[in-house]
Amino acid sequence: MGGLSGSLSPAVLAEPGGDRIVYRAWDDARVLDPGRSLAEQGIHRDDPLGTPVLRLFDPSTGSDRVLVEGVDSAAWRADGALAYAQGVDPVFRAGRAWNAVVTVRPDLDGDAVVWSSQPGSVVLAGPGRASCSTPWRTECRS
Repeated sequence: MGGLSGSLSPAVLAEPGGDRIVYRAWDDARVLDPGRSLAEQGIHRDDPLGTPVLRLFDPSTGSDRVLVEGVDSAAWRADGALAYAQGVDPVFRAGRAWNAVVTVRPDLDGDAVVWSSQPGSVVLAGPGRASCSTPWRTECRS
């Protein structure tokens, strides 16, 4: 469940001042054998391996749903805004870098706004902290 960012970003995040939880999950495109190389499994460059997803769980209702597909890491802001690394291609593919843009929703019902002008390798590590390996490093803002 570590997703593409592994342990660099929390897998589960509680809503500030609320009861809901967002968490990272993974939808497999195929089952992989960790004991064999991708080539041994007939997987070639650009073959889909899976899609990282951000799910929303509400314990008061038991509702558990996909919030956004193609998202690896996320961070809540104290005012309830949710930032996440949105993949340019939501599907993770063999032999390709997974590039993302920083996207922010003012609240879970609000429209998403892209904060970065160019895609790159992005990991949101928590409120106001982002690791951006892109030409727009200075555009990562809290």
